[in-house]
Amino acid sequence: MKKLLAISLMLLLTTISAGAQNIRLGERVPDIDARTLTGEQLNNLKTSHVCLIFTHFDSAPANEALVELFDITASYDDLTLVLLTPQGYQDVTELPELPLRKDVIIAYDNNRHTLQAYGISYVPFVVIYDTKRCHARWFGSIHSLDNKTLDRVITPKNNR
Repeated sequence: MKKLLAISLMLLLTTISAGAQNIRLGERVPDIDARTLTGEQLNNLKTSHVCLIFTHFDSAPANEALVELFDITASYDDLTLVLLTPQGYQDVTELPELPLRKDVIIAYDNNRHTLQAYGISYVPFVVIYDTKRCHARWFGSIHSLDNKTLDRVITPKNNR
């Protein structure tokens, strides 16, 4: 009886957590409702993939994770990194000391619309999608992303 109760509880919790996720691999990602720092249009990026990073600039652990991610992604020329913060444009008084590159775009979520559309409940969180069809290729914790995963996600199957 205890086993049956435990299994039922696990199934219920799995169903609840699966329902909370608003993005699915291979499906179109929600639109991004954000203002960029320099005015780039996020729907007209020239690279084949976007690494959308939900972060908060007042979080030291999130900023440290960003620096590690910048190192991991440095050799990928066809990847744009978009740092999306729920902080309003007027709320960010000072950007953190990050080793920003030309392939990094800072964006401010308009009234948290994008966080809600993606169902993001914690930061830093990463979503990688292709820019041609806007389909999700990978998502998860920033700490789960490494070079092996990036190679698998953004390299076409016929080039592996």
